[in-house]
Amino acid sequence: MKKTILLTSLAALMLTGCETYTQTGALAGAAIGYGVRPDARGVAVGAGIGAITGALADAAVGQPYYGGAPRGYTMLYAQPVPRYRGYVYSPYSRNTIVDVRGVRHGSRVCCPHTGRVFIYR
Repeated sequence: MKKTILLTSLAALMLTGCETYTQTGALAGAAIGYGVRPDARGVAVGAGIGAITGALADAAVGQPYYGGAPRGYTMLYAQPVPRYRGYVYSPYSRNTIVDVRGVRHGSRVCCPHTGRVFIYR
């Protein structure tokens, strides 16, 4: 009974969206480690393996979303919206404001109005 409650609680925590992949991986690894070997060592080993796997996922996700521009094609840079941090004007449609909060500088972003790619600086 205790095992079922613990595993259900851990599964519910894994479904929240506020953690990084490293944190979620550690939590999932701890749950799996407990299932394999129900003691502190099993939990610790599982959490370590899950954290390493999650860190690799974090590193992969942190890469720019789009690949490079086709040969001979120059991408445009977006201009920031004055007084609104995290928002830029699309270089393809001056009246389109794009939310880039959480996007790393230098990443390629897709204009929602035109579908064309630009660089967020």
